[in-house]
Amino acid sequence: MKPFSLDVVLKYRKRQKDRARNRYQEAQNQYNTVKQELEAHQAEHLSLADELHRLHTLGVDITEHIRYENRLEVLQAEINLLNEKLKKKQEKIVRERAFLLKKSQEHKVLDKLKEKQTLEWQQYLEKKEATVTDEMAILYRNR
Repeated sequence: MKPFSLDVVLKYRKRQKDRARNRYQEAQNQYNTVKQELEAHQAEHLSLADELHRLHTLGVDITEHIRYENRLEVLQAEINLLNEKLKKKQEKIVRERAFLLKKSQEHKVLDKLKEKQTLEWQQYLEKKEATVTDEMAILYRNR
């Protein structure tokens, strides 16, 4: 039995885990960016709808009304696209989280193996030292 010799593999698994964590964080950042963009579009849509309603009560000419309606339609289409994009980003977050968990578990398994082998090696060395100590005691006693 010898000490843990899979340090290279353990370091490799740690790098994989770190890369997976970075990918997960990047997915979260992308999700947050799209979410902020969606919220901005929704706020603009709401304010434009309020403005149109206000102008409608004051009496607005037809060209101005059509311009507001067209802008509202464009914003609604953009909001729908951003909602779809947001769903895809959410799915990506779920996939990256699962990948990160997998890599974390792989790293943890190797880490536990290292601890187990280190403990066994220490027990082996202690047993061997105890044997040597006993032999020395026997030799000293036989003098």
